[in-house]
Amino acid sequence: MRALLLLFFCITAFRADSYKDALAYLNKIRHSGGLPALRADYRLKRAAYAHARYLAASAEKGHEERRGSKEYSGMTPSSRIVKAGYSARVVVENISFGERRYADSIDTLFSTVYHRLAFLDMRVDSIGIARAGRYRSVFVYDMSLSSIERLCGKAHSDVEGEYIYGVCANSSIKLPAGLFKKALRDIESKSAKIVCYPFEGARNIPLGFVHERPDPVANLKNAGYPITISFNPAYYGRVSMKSFRLYRDGKRVKGVKILSRANDPYAKLRENTFVLIPRNRLHKNSSYRVEFRANAGGKSLLKSWSFHTGER
Repeated sequence: MRALLLLFFCITAFRADSYKDALAYLNKIRHSGGLPALRADYRLKRAAYAHARYLAASAEKGHEERRGSKEYSGMTPSSRIVKAGYSARVVVENISFGERRYADSIDTLFSTVYHRLAFLDMRVDSIGIARAGRYRSVFVYDMSLSSIERLCGKAHSDVEGEYIYGVCANSSIKLPAGLFKKALRDIESKSAKIVCYPFEGARNIPLGFVHERPDPVANLKNAGYPITISFNPAYYGRVSMKSFRLYRDGKRVKGVKILSRANDPYAKLRENTFVLIPRNRLHKNSSYRVEFRANAGGKSLLKSWSFHTGER
């Protein structure tokens, strides 16, 4: 009986680590940062699973697949979601390798810069989540925007004005620029005016940066947990940073690297997104305060918030 109970517990624990749990965990983080919840989409999930299977079978790392390889499902993320039945080519894809659980995978990705910002994207509202690999777990997250996908399901040839091409799976469909921009603004307006991470009052924040591909700070081998701040384009025009500072127990942390669109080595940061990366790991069980000063719309702006680190 004891062995049976133990087996039942193991099966229950395994099933509890599902994509639904992953979505709930990710949405909890997004909600804490002032972002709306992502909705599950079975087509995006199908595309994510196909790529996870490919990566697990090929032992490759990346967003592209090689035609002719085992489990090939499409060369790019956009081609894979189209193959899965999605009507638009707009997709943001996150991948992680080697973690045991979805929560570990998401935590790892939030310890990066580019992959974290993908999860905190104000322009996505749908997601597909999948994992593959028995001994080498691969986690794939494909995110998109449902309103753009719906626009791609309609004909718009009778609308006057400018059009945008190449967004829809059907290349003959062109989207009116006005409708496309409105769809973006509608989803952006549902998010907070300023999105910070770690968010205000966050606890048990990890101490270190997880190096990613591409790596914006490859030369910082012992970098600390990154701090990001993004200004919502639905509410802000150009934001000019004056200072971005980190304090521990009231004392300024001086060794930091600051990234913005102007000096991002891989040109992945959007306008009005700023990143502070400590050159050394954060201290465990410590209180930190962030202070960001800028000029926005001709007015001075100060954003200050605090968080607390954990053990690791």
